[in-house]
Parts: sequence; C-alpha cells; structure tokens
Amino acid sequence: MLCLVLMVALFLLPLTVTAADGKLLIPMDRTQTNHLRAYGIAYHLLSTGEKAKWLLNYRGGSFLLPNVSSVVEKCLTWGVR
Repeated sequence: MLCLVLMVALFLLPLTVTAADGKLLIPMDRTQTNHLRAYGIAYHLLSTGEKAKWLLNYRGGSFLLPNVSSVVEKCLTWGVR
C-alpha cells in the first residue's frame, strides 16, 4: 500500500500545484520532458482568453497556469510535466 502511495506521489509531483491560488506550475528546466508542448499549452490558454504567467527567472522560465481540469488533462495528454 505504501509503495502505491509513493508511486502516485512521484507521478503527481511534477504537476506542482500551489493550493492557495489554485495554480499549476509547469517547469521549463531540465525536469520538463517536452518544452515545445509546454509552450503550446501556454499559447493555447492565451489564445482562448485565459490568463497565464511566465515566471522568467524561475526554473528556466516556468509557466503558472490556472489549475482547472481541462489544463491538467491537456498536460497529461500532451506529455507535459
């Protein structure tokens, strides 16, 4: 059981969520597996009128996006950590 909990925690760890603001952090450093698709998710959000923040000097220029199910699903589908 503990192994299953650790495995789920390690899987969800890259999708870092700040609970206070309900934001999703997409890192752009070496932990990111697909940088172009991460940029694509940020672009898609901006093109639909949503807001996204670019954290220029944090973890390689990470993105801070709204933590909504559609964004999380798109990240998982596109292989973005």
